[in-house]
Formats: sequence, C-alpha cells, structure tokens
Amino acid sequence: MCDLTLCAPCVLFSAAIPFQGRNDHINEQWQDYWADLFAKEHFRPIDCVRPFVWTDQRVPWFHAQNLLLYARDDRLAKAKLLRDAYERTKNWPLRIVHPRKYQSVADIESEVRPKYPSSLITSAMLVGPLSWPVSATPGPPAGRVRPVPRSGWLGVGR
Repeated sequence: MCDLTLCAPCVLFSAAIPFQGRNDHINEQWQDYWADLFAKEHFRPIDCVRPFVWTDQRVPWFHAQNLLLYARDDRLAKAKLLRDAYERTKNWPLRIVHPRKYQSVADIESEVRPKYPSSLITSAMLVGPLSWPVSATPGPPAGRVRPVPRSGWLGVGR
C-alpha cells in the first residue's frame, strides 16, 4: 500500500471482494480492509465514483461495485471539493455488492436448488439445525430425520 500512496495524493483504487470470482484475484478482501490499510498511510476513502456509475449499464458491475477514491489527509485539508465529498460519504457502507453480481449468483442458485415443495423447505428452515449426541455411529439416532445443513444450497456457509 505504501508504494501506491507515495505516488500521488489521490488514488483511484479497485479491488475484488470475497467470492467475486473471475481470474487472477489473489487477495479478495472487503473494501473496509483496504480502507484500513490506506488509513495507515493517512488516506481516507471517498465514495464519489460508485453513485455515478452504479446504474450505468456501460460500466462493468465490478467497477461500479469496487471503485473508491482515496485522498491523503493533507489533500483533504486543502481541497474543498474533496473534503466535502469525504464528509458527505464517510459514513456510507464500504461493503456493498452490486445487484448485477447478486442476480448472477441468484440465477445460478435457482438452477441448482432442488425443486422441493415450498412447504417442505419452510418446515426445514423452521426446525433449524439439530444437535446430535456424540456417538461412535455417524449420523442421527435411528428414527430421526437428518437436519438441513446451515450452509446455503450450494454448500457455501453463510
């Protein structure tokens, strides 16, 4: 991070969030992780790009989701426009997922999800996870139904 922050008083930065997918992402982290690293170099996040490109279909969803401007504290003190943008956006959430990404995951899940009656799924969700006594025999005691796993339908934890 130090290399980036030595180059300029403002840095336009984009990094993939966890499970974003695609190739060559070696350190997928939420935006607040990067904000903490920038803060150690006296840079603050300004969320002044995402609101303008969020719904623009010409902008790839991953840019609309991940782009943040970081400004060094001394530049914020001198530049009213940057300072105003920082003050306006400093309490906005940094961890956001673009609807186009969310929809792509939802579409995949709907194709993979078993087609059970909704009443069965609702009943299973209401029962929730069950605890089994530890025994040498794997699985639930005889006569009991196996619980629905707490992970999502794709086997990914919450």
